[in-house]
Amino acid sequence: MPRRWWTLMAVSLATFMTYLDNNIVNVAIPTIQRSLHLSVAGLEWVVSGYVLVFAGLMLVGGRLADVYGRRRVFLAGLSVFTLSSLAAGLASSGGMLIAFRALQGLGAALLVPTTLAIILATFDDAKERVRAIGIWTAISALALAFGPLIGGFISQNWHWGWIFFINVPVGIVTFAMAVVWMAESRGQTVSRRLPNTSASLPPTSISPANTSTYPLTTHSRPATDRCRLRWMVGIATFTMLLSR
Repeated sequence: MPRRWWTLMAVSLATFMTYLDNNIVNVAIPTIQRSLHLSVAGLEWVVSGYVLVFAGLMLVGGRLADVYGRRRVFLAGLSVFTLSSLAAGLASSGGMLIAFRALQGLGAALLVPTTLAIILATFDDAKERVRAIGIWTAISALALAFGPLIGGFISQNWHWGWIFFINVPVGIVTFAMAVVWMAESRGQTVSRRLPNTSASLPPTSISPANTSTYPLTTHSRPATDRCRLRWMVGIATFTMLLSR
């Protein structure tokens, strides 16, 4: 199989892993609460700590990839995400789990923006590129569909830590595939000077994060806040794709 298809498999697995993580955790929240004796606010931050960091730094991750190399940033993000997943599964307190969830968000913010750019740089033929993007999108959708099923199975039969441990073998395999088959690429006309972080983020990715934090810590409207955070991720992703 040509190396470009192995590259597609690597970026698809990485995207699957990051999308799966957020959905699988939502299902295991009651089990985590019983095990770590978390408050309602603590449970909210287990979910939101990942999403806030992910959405807030996604555009920065894309910029870093254009400047310093997409393969390099992809591998860095994958390493951070995989190691923080291992640490989250071993967490013995709510504070540790929230901290490692935030690190997972950092890894995802470095990882996810590079995936589509790598596909576009790898596939020169227009028909193959369309097919590759379709495969990548379908695999991402599978993560959203299977996340609740996998999370429910793990919660019922295994220790809750396995919802994070499941990322480790996938991350190791993906890392090996990327090292062997993925070629380096950069943005064609980018300056090596990185912009100010707050200035580089659009208002749509900053304002919801700021307005969501207070309700999360005061136990008000948790379902509304989760919905708002998911919209924030979607808006940030769409803005990122347009800006590229």
